[in-house]
Amino acid sequence: MTLDGLRITMLVTNDVARDARVLKEAASAAEAGAAVTVVGVGNGEDGSDDEVYRVRLIKPSPPSAHPLWPLRVTRNLLSERRLDDRLVSAAIESQPQVIHSNDLDTLHVGAEVSSRTGARLVYDAHELFAETAGRRWWRRELLRMRERRHISAADRVLTVNPLIAELLQQRHRLAEKPLVVYNGPSACLDRPSPDNTPVRLLYQGAFHPNRGLEALVSSMDPLRDTCELVLQGWGTLEDELRGIVQRRRLDRVVHFRPPCPPHEVVRQAALCDVGVIVHKADSLNNKLSSPNKLFDYMGAGLAVLASDLPFLRSVIEAERCGALFDPAVDGSIAETVRTLAADPIALRQMKRNSAAACSKFAWSEQERVLVGVYEQLKMDLASESASQTLGNRPRSGMR
Repeated sequence: MTLDGLRITMLVTNDVARDARVLKEAASAAEAGAAVTVVGVGNGEDGSDDEVYRVRLIKPSPPSAHPLWPLRVTRNLLSERRLDDRLVSAAIESQPQVIHSNDLDTLHVGAEVSSRTGARLVYDAHELFAETAGRRWWRRELLRMRERRHISAADRVLTVNPLIAELLQQRHRLAEKPLVVYNGPSACLDRPSPDNTPVRLLYQGAFHPNRGLEALVSSMDPLRDTCELVLQGWGTLEDELRGIVQRRRLDRVVHFRPPCPPHEVVRQAALCDVGVIVHKADSLNNKLSSPNKLFDYMGAGLAVLASDLPFLRSVIEAERCGALFDPAVDGSIAETVRTLAADPIALRQMKRNSAAACSKFAWSEQERVLVGVYEQLKMDLASESASQTLGNRPRSGMR
């Protein structure tokens, strides 16, 4: 069965350009025959009609900077409500049969579109959105309430790893455990690239707080004779990281590279030896995280150096493809890297194991699950249409 004739609208609150999961999901659905529209938020231009799926961007309003906290919060909440209304309108205009809400910040929008159009609702929890580090208590409670209210309206719930799937099922008493669609890489290289001397570490992704990047850069000081670090990405922390490099005179050891398009990530990562993930265990979301970069590093045949967090540990230990460090212990990163660099044979085997394990998580496998979900929803829609044609009552209580 294919998705021919199925109209799918995906919702996301970014400009889509760097959202690897959404880009892969949209392409997979479109290549299976669906007419896909991605409604995002950003100041760029809408996608062209000659692409395999359409991107429509809603321009956001700037946040309020009013000095009085109550007025600032009120204005920002009203601005969010207006943005939600525009997302709802844009989604309805696309005449969806399936509305795919990417993450909790679009779930309520998708639920409203589903209610008003009869479209099937897919909730795709990329993370524990309400549990992100740094959220104010009232914001966290609001988001938890929103998820609790709307997740029961979803016809299917997807997420990124088994730990989050289990938590969502328990927290919201779901009849079925959410399906896992890993953030698998779009490509898996057959074999790792030749080893570098000195050993080349890579951090690929956003330069944001709570990613442990300050500790990572600082850890290169005692490793300057054995390793190099490539930081490839973008973000608000870049100036601070460059400042650390300058103060510690690490300019010959730490190299900044601009971000690359998602489809280039694996190929460019393959120039390194070790992919680094330095999440702090400062929130439930971080503790259970399932970063895209884990799978991209595996696709590139890199050994993985990661914080000792539950999901990361489960993959790295099972596949014997890297090493873990304690992000709460000063010097743990440097000590672990020094051990890796001192044993090139073991490091080379980790790289081979990483490349060999990639196929288990590759996007070519994950899209089978995703397309299977859409195929089932398409059959449900056809069955409901036939039922209505025969004069029977439409479905009730299926959600």
